[in-house]
Amino acid sequence: MEAPTAKESMDATLLYNDEQPVSIKDSLCNRKLWKITMYGMFIAFAFRLPAIVMPILGAKYFADDSSDDNDTTGCNSKGNATYAMWNSLCSCIGGAVGFLFESYLGRLSDAYGRKIIMALTWFALFLGNASMCLTNNVWFYLILFPVSSLAGLFSGMPTVLASALSDCVPPKHKTIIFALLFGMAGFVSILGSVTAAVLTNIFGIKAPFYAFVIT
Repeated sequence: MEAPTAKESMDATLLYNDEQPVSIKDSLCNRKLWKITMYGMFIAFAFRLPAIVMPILGAKYFADDSSDDNDTTGCNSKGNATYAMWNSLCSCIGGAVGFLFESYLGRLSDAYGRKIIMALTWFALFLGNASMCLTNNVWFYLILFPVSSLAGLFSGMPTVLASALSDCVPPKHKTIIFALLFGMAGFVSILGSVTAAVLTNIFGIKAPFYAFVIT
C-alpha cells in the first residue's frame, strides 16, 4: 500500500477543501457584513457626541466659585482637575469591569445570539449618556460610565460587534477587512466630534446628548 503524497495528506486535513476560495470582493459584498458595520458606525458616531462636551460640563459642575482662577487666567483649573480625577477613576473601574465580564458576554452571545447581547450592551452604553438629558448632575454620568464598558469600547470596538463581524468574514481576509472597518470607524468618530461641536454652537451644550438619544 502506497503512502499518501504530501498533497493528499494536506487535502485530507483541510476543512471545506472542496469549496471554492472566497475572494475579497465577494467578502466585501456580503450584505450581512454591511448591516452589522452600519450598526457599528452608528455606535462610533453616537459615542463621540457626548464625549466632546462632557469635560466642559464636568469642569463647570466641579467649579469652585471661591477660586480666583476664572478672573486671573480665564481657565477653570480646579473644575477641570476635579472632573479629570473622577473621570479617570471611573474609567479605570470601567476598564476593570470590561476585563472581568466582556469574555462572559462573548460566551453568552455564542449561546443566545449576537443580536440580543448587542442590544444589551447598547443599552449599557445608552444609560449614562442619556441621563445627562434629564439632569446637570455629572455624577449620574460618572457612576454609570463603568457600566458602558460592557459594550467593549475600551478595546476600540464593541466585543460582541467584533465577533459578529468575524462571523461574516473569511479568515483569509480578516486583516484587510478589519483594517478597512476600523478606518471607517475612525472617520465616523471624527465626523461625530465635528457634529457635536456644531450642535453645541447652534443649540447649546446639551444638544449632543439629545442627538445621541435620537441616534
